[in-house]
Amino acid sequence: DMIARKGKYSHVYVFLNMQNEKRPLYRKLEICEQLLGDRYVTEVDDSIFSQRLSSLERHRREIGLRYAEAMTGRVASSKMKHFQKMTSFYDKNFMRHNETPKKAAIKSGLLARALSDRHWIEEFGCVADGEIQFYRLDKGKPHFCISLSSVVKVEPLPEAEWPLVTGYFFLSI
Repeated sequence: DMIARKGKYSHVYVFLNMQNEKRPLYRKLEICEQLLGDRYVTEVDDSIFSQRLSSLERHRREIGLRYAEAMTGRVASSKMKHFQKMTSFYDKNFMRHNETPKKAAIKSGLLARALSDRHWIEEFGCVADGEIQFYRLDKGKPHFCISLSSVVKVEPLPEAEWPLVTGYFFLSI
């Protein structure tokens, strides 16, 4: 989830662009449906997925299949080139916001917090009042907190576990 225009969050899918030094591509569902093939993402056979998947996870998997098809040449190359070369609002603005919580902090900064191994949310984090606090960029109160007394260890994430996105530092709490 990334902060969009006017302070609202949008669901954005990230693709690894092998054509441009592994630059990540941040795309909304509508762009994926337009550019990743002659068939729309919603036409993927639903029987290959569990019925218990959330709609976000189902779309992520459907888009992943379409992107794999596109990378193997099953989609018009002009569409794929456009998909990889276009620059979206999210490409320009990922992790580039000036929003800050309205309280004094020992340390603070912009971050992308993992909700799972496939779902990340752009937030502002700070260490204050005996907690690590995570703020949605559109809110003034913490969205999620971790008590410092419950933190056993903070260490760099082993490089083998890094997401395929370059230029960032990853921590494990």
